[in-house]
Amino acid sequence: MYYYSIVIPFYKSAERLGVLIESLIQSYNASSIKKVVQIIIVNDSPDYYIDAAILNNLISDCPHQIHIEFLSNDLNLGVAKSRNIGRTKATGEFLTFIDQDDFVSIDYFEVLFTTLSEKYDLFILNAYHFWEESNLKVPIFYIKPKFTLFNILRNCFILTPGLIVYKNDFLKMEFISYDNYYTGSDDWALYLKILNESYPRIRFINTKIFNYITHELNESGNRIKFIGSSLITISKFKSKKHIIIQKIKKYFLSQEFKLLQIQKKCNERKKIHAVNPKLFNKLLGISLNNLIYIVFKNYKIIFK
Repeated sequence: MYYYSIVIPFYKSAERLGVLIESLIQSYNASSIKKVVQIIIVNDSPDYYIDAAILNNLISDCPHQIHIEFLSNDLNLGVAKSRNIGRTKATGEFLTFIDQDDFVSIDYFEVLFTTLSEKYDLFILNAYHFWEESNLKVPIFYIKPKFTLFNILRNCFILTPGLIVYKNDFLKMEFISYDNYYTGSDDWALYLKILNESYPRIRFINTKIFNYITHELNESGNRIKFIGSSLITISKFKSKKHIIIQKIKKYFLSQEFKLLQIQKKCNERKKIHAVNPKLFNKLLGISLNNLIYIVFKNYKIIFK
């Protein structure tokens, strides 16, 4: 029986995956507490060749208490489905999902092995947000985050799935991707579902034991896809705890969303189409969090 399972979706970046695995091994070797760890790597780039020597090196460098499993999708299914596939193979008492771009701190396992407890359903980790281009690193949380439905609906402050560790038998839901083109909000959809359908017991670990990396190839860096994915996610959301009036959905399905559909067609046809530049600039000129905040500010929310 594994104590801790890590699911890593992989897509065409063996170098970044190597950095992540190396950080996990270094953290494990530095920990005074040893528990059995399962690492599941789901290859979602079947047309991408991974040098067997690299894989062998990763395996050979692992302590015997760390077991690495490789799964490969026959087709490119996307990060949400890849996480779900890895989830079905994860048998640890506790479970997390780490993106290949990120890495852990040297005290990651020491802190987790000391802190994880059956008393809680999920744990939120503090971390550093690191921007590669500017070499800037800042803490993600300066105060204890309130992981509630209302807060996560207004502002998804869980910037990457690796910031949450789940008790395995608590996590019954899956990552949700509503669209094959507009991607990036599958983790947000999961958090909404968790907080909408359950009342998890949560513990915040303030020690910064994780590193979230922002670089030019991040999925969230594609603002058209990311905002479109967020709009679709919120339009599909149906609250069991709050009665959210229909005007919110109408807003998300209004001109901004239509513009994204037009932009999608432009990208597919690779031709220039006439769009409303004022509306386009307005949409791209504000962050996703601000966009959602504007909606909640301008439309009433009725709470039970």
